[in-house]
Amino acid sequence: MMVLRRTTAMLLFLALSGESSVGHALAEEAADEKPEVCREGEGALTFGLDDVAISTLTHCLSLQALRPGDKVAALVGRGHAYFARDDYDEAIADYSRALELGEVDVDLLVHRGRAHYYEDRNDEALADFDRALALDGENDEAFYFRGRVFHEAEQHDKAAADFASVIRLSPESNSAYYYQGRSLAALERYTEAIASYDKAIELDPFDSWAFNSRGNVYLDLDDYERALLDYDEVIELDPEDAVGYANRGIALSALDRPAEAIADLDIALRLNPKDSDSFVERGVAYYELENLDRAIEDYREALRLEPDNAWAHSTLGNSLSDQGHYDEAIASFTTALRIDPDYTIVFYNRGLAKYRARNYSAAADDFSEAVARDPNDPDAFYMRGRSHYFLDQHEAALSDFTSVLELDGTYAQALVGRGLVHYDLNDLDDALEDYDAALKLDPEYTWAMNNRGRVLNDLNRHAEAAITLAEAVALAPEYAAAHANLGTAQYFLNDLNAAVRSYSASLKHNPDNLNTLIYRGQIYNEQQRFDLAIADFDSAVELRPNSAWAWNNRGIAFADRGDPKAAIADYTTAIEKDATYYPAPYNRGLAYLRLEDYDAALADFTQALTLQPDDPDIFYSRGDVHYEMSEFALAAADYSEALRLNPESAWSFYSRGLSYAHLDDRQSARADFDQAIEVSEDADKADMASDICSQLMAQRHIALSLSYCRRAVTE
Repeated sequence: MMVLRRTTAMLLFLALSGESSVGHALAEEAADEKPEVCREGEGALTFGLDDVAISTLTHCLSLQALRPGDKVAALVGRGHAYFARDDYDEAIADYSRALELGEVDVDLLVHRGRAHYYEDRNDEALADFDRALALDGENDEAFYFRGRVFHEAEQHDKAAADFASVIRLSPESNSAYYYQGRSLAALERYTEAIASYDKAIELDPFDSWAFNSRGNVYLDLDDYERALLDYDEVIELDPEDAVGYANRGIALSALDRPAEAIADLDIALRLNPKDSDSFVERGVAYYELENLDRAIEDYREALRLEPDNAWAHSTLGNSLSDQGHYDEAIASFTTALRIDPDYTIVFYNRGLAKYRARNYSAAADDFSEAVARDPNDPDAFYMRGRSHYFLDQHEAALSDFTSVLELDGTYAQALVGRGLVHYDLNDLDDALEDYDAALKLDPEYTWAMNNRGRVLNDLNRHAEAAITLAEAVALAPEYAAAHANLGTAQYFLNDLNAAVRSYSASLKHNPDNLNTLIYRGQIYNEQQRFDLAIADFDSAVELRPNSAWAWNNRGIAFADRGDPKAAIADYTTAIEKDATYYPAPYNRGLAYLRLEDYDAALADFTQALTLQPDDPDIFYSRGDVHYEMSEFALAAADYSEALRLNPESAWSFYSRGLSYAHLDDRQSARADFDQAIEVSEDADKADMASDICSQLMAQRHIALSLSYCRRAVTE
C-alpha cells in the first residue's frame, strides 16, 4: 500500500528577514555613512520586494568605496533575497562570501545550511549546522534543520534526538513535534509517534499535515477506522488538497469499501491528475470489485505518468495474471524488479503467474527467491511446494509443506498439499492423517473432504468415503471432483443409480472431464443402457480424439450391444492411437473370437501378451482360441499360465480339464474338474458340476461324466 507523505517544505522555522548578528554589529556604523543605494536595497528586502532588493544591492556591491562592513551586510541581504526567491545557489554564494569577509556568524551558518538543504546538498548542510551548534549548542533552528537533514538521510534516531532538543528549547514548536513524529514513525515507534502528532495537533489544531501523518501511522497499525477519522479532518481543513482524499481512499480500500474508495480517489485525481500512485490505488479498488479492465486502465495511466513506478508494474502484473495473460503479466513483474530489485512480493507474484502458466520449474525458482528474501513467509514455501508437486519432486514438496506448517501450524492448505504428496507416493495412511488434521482445523474444508474421500475409496472404505463426499457436495454443490469421487464410492457400494446421478452432477459443472464421462458410460454399459453408454463414449472421443481409453470403452459398448464389427473398428482406432495400450488388442481379440475369426483373435491375444505378460485373462482367452481351433495341448498350456497367475480361477481349471479330456488325459482332467468345483463359491458348485457333466456328455466321455452328473444333483 502506497501512502502519500508530506514532502513539501513547511513554513520556515524562523522568519527569513530576521537580522543576523552580523547585521547587528554592522548597524553600529553610522547610517549616514552607508551609501543611499545600499539603504534602499535593505528597505526593499524589509518589504519583501526581493527582485528590487537584489537589483539594488547588486548596485550597492558594485561601489568601489564600499566599506567591508557594508559589503558584508549587502551580501547577507542579497543572499536573503535570493533565498526568498528560491535561488539557493546564488544565496549560498553570497552567504559564503559574507562569511569569508566577516566574522563567523551562527545565524548566517544556519541560513547557508538551509540553502544547502533546499538544494539537496545534505552533506554541506550538515557541515553548516554542525558548525553552528559547535558555536551555539542551544540554537534551536540549527537543531531543527539538522534534524530535517538526518530525517531525509534516513538517520531517524539522530533526527528524533535533534527534534527532541528543539522541543526542549522551544516547547511550543508545532513543527518540531510534527517532524519528531515522522522520525519516530520511520523507526516504527508508533506509540511515541502518535504522541508527538497529538502534541503537534494540540499546538496547532489546523495543521492538516499532522492529522494526515497521524492517519498514516494508524494505517500502518491497521487501525483503519482511526486513520479514516484523521483523513476526514485533513479534508475538512483543506478540501482542495488531493492528499486527504487519496489517503482516505486507501483507508476505505483497507476497510473493504472499494466503491467509496474509488469515489475519494476520483476527487484526488481531479485535484491532482498527475499523481500516478492515486491511479494505482484506484486500480487496486477496481481490482477488489473484480473490474479488471478498469484496474488495468488505471495502472497503464499511472505508468504513462511515471514509467518507472514499480508498484504500478506489479499491480498491472497481478491483474493481467488474473485475466490469464501470463506472458504479459510476467513481463510486468520483470520490469518492476528491474526498477526495484528488492521488491520481494513481486518475486512471489511472478512465480504465481508462472505457476498458473504451468511453467512449474520457473515458478519454483521465483518462489525460492521469495523464500530466500523472507524465510518466514509461509505462502512462498506453500507455492514452492505446489510447484515441486507438479514437477513430481515429491521429497522437495514434502519439505516445503512441512516448512509451512512449522511456520504456521494452522495452514490447512499445506496439510492438504502434503497429503496429496503422500497419496502420490501411495502412503495412504499418512495422506489420510494430513486430511484429517486439515479437517480438524476447518471441519468444512471441502478440498480436504474431497481428498479424504478419494483416499478412503482407495482403501476400499467406500461407505466412509460416501459419507465424507456427501458432506463435501452439500457444502459445495458445484464441486465437480467431489461429485465424481462420490460416484465412485456409490459404484463400489453397488448403488449404480446413485453413482450415475453423482457423475451427472459432476459433468454438469465440469462437462469436459474425460474420466467422469467414461465412468458414467461404463455404468450405463453395465446396466445395458447401451445407447446412453455409447453417447458418453461419443463425447469422450470427441473431447479427446487421441485417447485410446475412450475408443476402447466405446468398442466394449458396441460389443456388448451385439455389434462386434463396430467394436473392432473402435479397438483398431485405439491401437492406432496408442500401440502400447494392451486392453485394445485384447478386446479386439475377444470380438474376433466372437466372430469365429480365430487367426485374427490369436494374433491379437498374442500381441496383448507381449504388452502385458502377467494378465491371466489374456492367457485364458488365447487358450479359448486354441481350444476352438482344436489345438488342445496349446489350449492347456495357456490355461496353465492363467492358473499360474491366478491359482483360484475355477474357469481356468474347468477349461483346462476339458482340454485334457480331449487329449484323453483323464487323470489330469478329473483333477482339474475336481479343483474347479473346489474353488467355486458354494452357491456355484452345483452349476459347475452340471457344466462339467454336460460338456463331458457332449464329448462322449460317459464314464468320466457320471460322477460329475451325480455331483450336480447332490451339490
